[in-house]
Parts: sequence; structure tokens; C-alpha cells
Amino acid sequence: DQVPPVAPIFLPPRATKEGAQLQWMPGGSEDVSHYDLYRRVGGTQWEKIQSVPHTADSVFSAIDSKLAEGKTVAYTVVAVDSAGLESPPAE
Repeated sequence: DQVPPVAPIFLPPRATKEGAQLQWMPGGSEDVSHYDLYRRVGGTQWEKIQSVPHTADSVFSAIDSKLAEGKTVAYTVVAVDSAGLESPPAE
């Protein structure tokens, strides 16, 4: 396999009492094994915060409970296929 998966579709994060609720939809590639979630605080580097297995679900979700108060936080998700190839980051 030399073709990376299609990027997932990232939905807008929502604030909850547990933290930031992150949701995304699969991009359509059939050989995705899991999704890697990344967080960036301020202008720092992207940090992988969680891996979520791919299932037959149409919407995936995760909670980021480690929010930095008063900081700007950005999120993205990438699909990873069975060969280890990563999709472009979701926008």
C-alpha cells in the first residue's frame, strides 16, 4: 500500500464540563486502522494526545480533558491505514 488515506472531516470542538469534545467523520478510505488526535497550544508543536481505533461508526469522538486555561488550543486528526501511512491533517 503506497496510497495514504483520505483526510477525516473534523467537526467543530465543543466545550463540555469534561473538557473539549472532539468529533470527526471518516474520510472514506477503506483501509484505515485508527485515527491519531493532535493538539497544539499557542504556537507550540503539534502533540499527539490520543489514538482511536477505526470502527464502522459514522462519527467518532474523544474528550480532551487536559485544557490549558487561558491558552489558545487547536486540534486536528489524521487517519492512519494498515500500512502506517497517514492522511493529511483534517481541516
